[in-house]
Amino acid sequence: MPVLSLYVDVDPASGTTLSFETRLERIRIAANLRHDQLDDAVTTERIAADALESAGVPFGRELGFLWRLATPSWPNANAFVASPNP
Repeated sequence: MPVLSLYVDVDPASGTTLSFETRLERIRIAANLRHDQLDDAVTTERIAADALESAGVPFGRELGFLWRLATPSWPNANAFVASPNP
């Protein structure tokens, strides 16, 4: 399947973007998240307690990291927020 991918290297402690790259590539989907199956398992409390994996959430560690990266209270969380063009 052809896709446009965004790869971002982030310092996990500070949230600072170290590098990023976009690629046009062909991938094989090996696993997929089913959002309808995650609604009850992924909660703010579980994310804050770093308990997604223990709750059986697929890719729980990765989802927790992405949530923290996207949370405005985390350092540099707004680094990818685009400002409107004048």
